[in-house]
Amino acid sequence: MGVLTVYKILESFLVLDMRKDIFISSQNRIIRIKPEDIVLVEATREYRQIKTTSKNYLVHTPIIKLESILYPHGFLRVHRKFIIPISRISHVERKHVFLDDLEIPIGYSFYKNFLKQLDILL
Repeated sequence: MGVLTVYKILESFLVLDMRKDIFISSQNRIIRIKPEDIVLVEATREYRQIKTTSKNYLVHTPIIKLESILYPHGFLRVHRKFIIPISRISHVERKHVFLDDLEIPIGYSFYKNFLKQLDILL
C-alpha cells in the first residue's frame, strides 16, 4: 500500500491509531484528537461537527461511521443528530440528557439502548 493510498484513507475516514487517539480530516489537514477531549458530535445535513474542549471540527464522515469508531471510547448515540461521551453526562431528565448546562434530546428509537448502557443503580 503506497503513501498516497494511506493518505486517502486518512482523508476519507476517521481512524484509530495504537494510542487510541482519533485522526480526522478537516480543512485539508489531518488532525489528532483525544477522545476524552470530545464534548459531542452533532450531525447537520452535509457535515458532522465534532465539538472538543478547545475547538470545533467539521467532517464529512457519516454519523454511523463516527458512532462505530467512538463507541469503544465510551460514546453513545442518543439521537439521529447526536453522539455524546458517557463520561460527560451530568444528569438525565425525561427525554433529555445534560452535559453540564448543555441539553441534548434523546431520540425515541435510542432511548431504551441509552438507559441500558448507563447501568443505572436503583
